[in-house]
Amino acid sequence: MGSDIADPDAIESAYSETPIAPLLSLFDAAEDFGAELHRISQPVLLMSSPQDHVVPPGDSDHLAASVSGPVERVTLERSYHVATQDYDKDLIVERALDFVARHAF
Repeated sequence: MGSDIADPDAIESAYSETPIAPLLSLFDAAEDFGAELHRISQPVLLMSSPQDHVVPPGDSDHLAASVSGPVERVTLERSYHVATQDYDKDLIVERALDFVARHAF
């Protein structure tokens, strides 16, 4: 498996194989915390790409619908899964800094 980046000039080191034990651990944890997502009442900044080839884009819809706090969504139209190294990396920094500035206590 290689990286999931739209920008052909971006370089990401990726695992040559999926580490199974951590993946299984993640699935186990998801069962435990999934039912508790409604307890998240703080503002959430949710950035996702409709072209993500690793995490189904619909997962972000599930997360947004499951938390009880306000959700601010940013669609990363130009990037794939590794968006912080992709075409939308500057948008990510801009929106994250703005979000923190508005919500930091």
